[in-house]
Amino acid sequence: MGNVLRQSQMCIARMFFTLIAMYCFSLGAAGVPDMVYHQSLGNLPFKTNLTTTIKWKNSSTNTLKVLKIEPSCDCLDVVSQPTSINPGQEGIITVRIHTSTAGLAEYAVIADVANDPIPKLFLMSALVAEKKKRPYPDQRFLLTVRDLLEQGIGKSVVIDVRSAEKNRLAHIPGSLNLPFYQVKTKAYLKYQNIILVNEGHDLEPLLDETSLLLSQKFSSVQVLEGGVRY
Repeated sequence: MGNVLRQSQMCIARMFFTLIAMYCFSLGAAGVPDMVYHQSLGNLPFKTNLTTTIKWKNSSTNTLKVLKIEPSCDCLDVVSQPTSINPGQEGIITVRIHTSTAGLAEYAVIADVANDPIPKLFLMSALVAEKKKRPYPDQRFLLTVRDLLEQGIGKSVVIDVRSAEKNRLAHIPGSLNLPFYQVKTKAYLKYQNIILVNEGHDLEPLLDETSLLLSQKFSSVQVLEGGVRY
């Protein structure tokens, strides 16, 4: 298993290196980036923030003047970086990684150095764990269509959080069309029986919003199973 993982990481690294090379060419770089660093970060949990350091040793006889260092994606932030590295010394690049995608992942930073047209590439690879499935939620937060009809739609405020376009195509009569972020700003909803509705494919955002609203003293919040699909 370990050999398969290492081979897969090497394959991904080669593909990623090619993409980085194409990216550098698009910015007008004179040649293929020079990979000066590669590190395996091992196994990482899903949706976590990891701060790590990259050691950049200057093996030349000249001082390296670092012009800029850029991350390859939004999943990576450069926290700190050296401005120059003396011959024989090490510069430390501190980065923060956000593991937002499961599976084999590659993270890279690209550095431009004065008087050198070839960008420097620092590559890190990791195996990010699969997203954990949310345990089935408390039944009191879920409402079936049958339950809704039996208790009467008019006794609750149904809030459809889908886009306005989808709401126009199909919606529950009498429902309000509001985005997530506006629900908690409506003071008049605080003492109503609220039922949140989306497309029904993924209830997790609605359950998160339910917990938030209840923590803000909203009296009753439920989620409609199945949603409105069109």
